Amino acid sequence: MKLKRPREPKKARIVIIPLIDVMFFLLVTFMLASLSMQNLNSIKVNLPKGQASSFPNDNHLITISISKDQTIYVNKTPVSLDALESYLKTHFKPNQ
Repeated sequence: MKLKRPREPKKARIVIIPLIDVMFFLLVTFMLASLSMQNLNSIKVNLPKGQASSFPNDNHLITISISKDQTIYVNKTPVSLDALESYLKTHFKPNQ
């Protein structure tokens, strides 16, 4: 009499492909549902039209810099503190 050998039990494994399909379907469903809800709850608004702004004239722009050794520069030209004060007084009128 011939006896059958016992079969080795198969290892349990998780089949991932169907899970990926279900997750993709749920993702697409929620995306479409959220897009349709956004269109239903929105209010139409008349937005203002934008215009390009004009840039100020470069003649009125002054760059004042102070280096590490405390040298003052006006438009990349080194000046003393007294010269800076007189430069600003001559180029800009006081506010009235």
